[in-house]
Amino acid sequence: MSHGIIDENGGDLNSEINMIPLIDVMLVLLIVFIVTIPVIKHSISVSLPKATMDADKTEEPVKIVVASDGTYFWNNEVVDLQELEARLEDISSKSDIPGVQVLGDRSVSYEKVVQLLALVSRSGIQSVGLVTEPEVK
Repeated sequence: MSHGIIDENGGDLNSEINMIPLIDVMLVLLIVFIVTIPVIKHSISVSLPKATMDADKTEEPVKIVVASDGTYFWNNEVVDLQELEARLEDISSKSDIPGVQVLGDRSVSYEKVVQLLALVSRSGIQSVGLVTEPEVK
């Protein structure tokens, strides 16, 4: 009783696919991927330098606030444009400039913030950050 195809010589041909070699190939590939993935993630080895920072030498950035009525504050102290310009020039003359953070009220006139940014730019300070609130999703 023959279930397969008969060849030219009258013998039975095996028409089934032998799955054992396919499983062996898949297991070898799986082992190769398991071994190489950690190497790919950590392939660059960098030896970072060590540095210490003295707490006394690191200065906090200056916070300049533009209130909703257009008033300028230098680290919670009310200042006018002339005094603000003088203080910006004073800190820009230092060799260790701490930087400036600008906090503008959302209802303040755009002109007030632009005037402040122009003063900071003219004083020569390169490190300026505009502080915003993160958007809540």
